[in-house]
This record gives sequence, C-alpha cells and structure tokens, in this order.
Amino acid sequence: MSLHTQTERKPLRARHWPTAIVVCALATTLGCGGGGGGGSNDAPPTSPPPAPAPVGPPTEEPRVTSTARRVLQNGDLTSDGFTVENIEDAALARDGSLAVISAGRGGLRAVLRRDADGTLRTILDRNNAPDDIDLATLSRLRMAPTGEMAFRSGRGLDSDQLHLALADDVQTIAGQAGAVAPDFRILGNFRIVSNGRVAFTGGGGECEVSASGDTVRDLCTISLFLADGTDVFSISHEDFELDRRQANDAQIAMNDDGGLFYSVPGRRTSPVVVGFDGSETQVLLRNNGEIQDFGSLARIDIVDLDAEGRLLVELGIRPEDPEDPVLDYVGLFDGEQLTDFAGEGSIEGEASVFSLRGIGLGGGRALFEATLIAASNEREYACLRLGDADGTIDIACEGASFPGEELEVFSIGGTRINSRGDVLFVTTLGTRGTGTTRVEEIRASVRRSDGKLITVASSLDSLQVGTITELTTVGFNDDGQALLISEGSRASDRALLLGSSR
Repeated sequence: MSLHTQTERKPLRARHWPTAIVVCALATTLGCGGGGGGGSNDAPPTSPPPAPAPVGPPTEEPRVTSTARRVLQNGDLTSDGFTVENIEDAALARDGSLAVISAGRGGLRAVLRRDADGTLRTILDRNNAPDDIDLATLSRLRMAPTGEMAFRSGRGLDSDQLHLALADDVQTIAGQAGAVAPDFRILGNFRIVSNGRVAFTGGGGECEVSASGDTVRDLCTISLFLADGTDVFSISHEDFELDRRQANDAQIAMNDDGGLFYSVPGRRTSPVVVGFDGSETQVLLRNNGEIQDFGSLARIDIVDLDAEGRLLVELGIRPEDPEDPVLDYVGLFDGEQLTDFAGEGSIEGEASVFSLRGIGLGGGRALFEATLIAASNEREYACLRLGDADGTIDIACEGASFPGEELEVFSIGGTRINSRGDVLFVTTLGTRGTGTTRVEEIRASVRRSDGKLITVASSLDSLQVGTITELTTVGFNDDGQALLISEGSRASDRALLLGSSR
C-alpha cells in the first residue's frame, strides 16, 4: 500500500481487533505534690513542689513520607484472567487511568489498561493479537492525556510495527498497515497527544546495516508521518536533501492544540525544522540558516512545544573560525528569535558548562540539564535547571546537598515536567566520608511550580511502597500525579507506584 503525501488524505487501512473485556498527640499530665490541710494549726508543712521535668534538645521536624501507593504488582489478575508476571512499561493519562505492558506466561507480553476506578483489563494479548505481531517484543508504551495509547512491536528493520489503541480498539498504523515499505521499514521516535494523534518517524528506502559488537546501526532515508486515527499522512518537502541516517535522528515536538514540528538532519540549505498543519509542510529553519544574534546554524534538535507555539531546542552555532568547535545552546525558539538559557563553554563561578540537554516545557519555563566541569579537580556534575527570559534556577545539583537537607545528591534522573511547570525527578541521596560513600535513600520528588518540594516515593518507606532499589518515572500528568516503576531486590520484582504532589 502506498502513502499519499501532504494534502492528499487516504483512509488508514488499520487492523481492528476485539478486546478481551471482560496528632495523635501524646499528653503527659504531671501531678502536683502538696500536703493536705486540716483545720488545725498543728498540720505538717506542705511538701516542696516537684522539680520541673527535664527538657531535651528540640527534635527535628518529622520526615515527610511518600504519597505514593502500590497500584499494580506481580501476581495481580486482570478482570479477564491475565496474570501479571512482570511490569515492562507503563504510562499515565490525565484522569489517573494507566496503560501497562506486562509479561505473561511463556514470555509473551500483553497490553493492559487500569481504569481510574482500579479495574484492570486486557487490551491486547495472545487471545486477540494477529499472528504477525511479535508479542514478545511489545515495548515503548505512550499514553495521551485523553487515554489513547501507542506502542511498538518488532525487533528492528523490516519487523517494526507501530500500534494505536483508541479506547480498546487496537489498530496497526505502521509496518503492516498504514505506513509501509519502501517508505517505512524501521521505526524511529513517536509522540501521542490528545484524541490519539500520533506523529512518528521511520526509515525506508535502501538501508545500510552495520554492526559493531552487539550494536547494530540501520542507516535508512528518514521519513516523517502523522496518524490522526482515521488518516495517515506522509510529510515531505521538495527541498529535503537527506543523508541516510538512523531513524531516531529525526525529532518530534507536538502539542494538544494541533502544533506539530519535526527536526531532520539535512545537507546544504535543506529544511531542518518543518511544521505540518494538516495539509502543508512549512519550513521553519534551514541548514546553515542564520539565527538572529547568534550566527549560522550547524545542527538542531527540537525537544518540546508549548501551547504558545514556542519550541525548546538544542542547537549548534558555527564559530567564526572554522578551526574552533561548534558551540551548543539550549533555548526557546519562537520561529524568529532564540532565547538561550545556557551555552556550552560558558563560565559559572569556578566551573564551565560542558554539555546541555533539553527536557521539556511547562508553566512558561524550560526544564533542562547542564553538565559542568569544576576547574579545581575536573569533576563532572549535572544540575537540573528551570529557565525563562528572566534567568535560570537550580532544582538540584549532583555533589550538593538536597535542597533544605544535609544528604548529598549523588545522581539525578527520571526528569519530567507537566504543563503547569511541576517537575518530577529521581535522586540517589547519601553521605560521603573519607574513602566511603554511603547511599541512604532513593527518592522521587516533585518540585511544584510554587517551589514546594513533595516526596512522592522514598526507599525509606518500605512498609508503604515496598523495597526500592531503583525507581523509573513513566508518567506525570497535569494534576501532579506521578507514575513510577519500582524495582525491588530482583529485576523481576517490580511494582507500579502512583503518587500525588498536590
């Protein structure tokens, strides 16, 4: 099946499969001593009053415990009898409903949905999946705020498929239906937003496969696609000059208001950032184009798109001297003007910025990570930051104390931001002595847009959330709910934790 491009719309030939639905404060009263008084003047003198009770040093404020609770774990049953063997991936919608990829018997995976009321049911498993879907490879689950979900199957070149679940109706939108060879042979990045709009990238044409050890590189001609639940669009432009690249080299940014942009590596003056409005491809930036007040563009990756149409970007600017390295920046791009938050090589006190990574947009701010190198000992450390036109603030930095506490931050990961500007992140915390590093806690925290820090899940709260040796963030919605996969003492001992920060 061939794909029409740009303004031509074609019905999506998707496979539809039926779903198996089936405080307490303790008060101590001190008695007062004293003699009884008779009417007689000969009564014995009264006893001396008791000495005041000794007062100890003031106690510390009690630790704030986790807000999360376990909502799914190994051994749980769906309403139609599927047994959860292990949790491979999960995602979260706006109303608190969840999507889950779980292993089952025989290593075959299934896609589950947990409704906001706690009902757990099977969407796709061995009972209703077509024979050409490799259930052992289900992965990369994504969920729209409105509950639709997309996920991948396949082992790479000429086996990849992309699937979309609208309600409980599963369709194949790439690989065996929708986008197919020669334009689509391998899946790259994909994003899903409200009402099941899925933007994705793929590789096609004559592909070159190279292997180095266990690493396989599939170099194909990049293709861009959009599926809206009814139609699939192949997005192209007459000026594209694309080398064979890995499909993941193309990036996607889209929002719930219909905004959609792609960044694509290009040669000469080929478009490298394009938008798609549902009918036409619009060029936003070209290779070697000028960025006002910065210089000539050498490379660019788009990261996120906010409701105002501003793009969070990572980009490289060509130096005036060709012998000098390309300088990288992270900033907001509104189509004409770049507002940068940090630049590679800039000096901050006694450290310099080594690398930058954009994460997302929310509440008018950009979330990004800066890796710095200390001048004194060349130690690398990462800082998680929020930036806007007024400047940047640090949320947490490796090697420094966690805000308001004494424990040192050893590592930062799992970072996400919602549209309100709340930030979810995971830290490993501990103490450092002479020759000894002691991990004290693994913690998932939310820094709310008002600056307040909330503990969502902590390894110190094992009675509440179970044993935690690792936390992976898999969902964070605009109501401040955070979804995490917790791993216990074994990699197969996983549970889903759902906590609130508001």
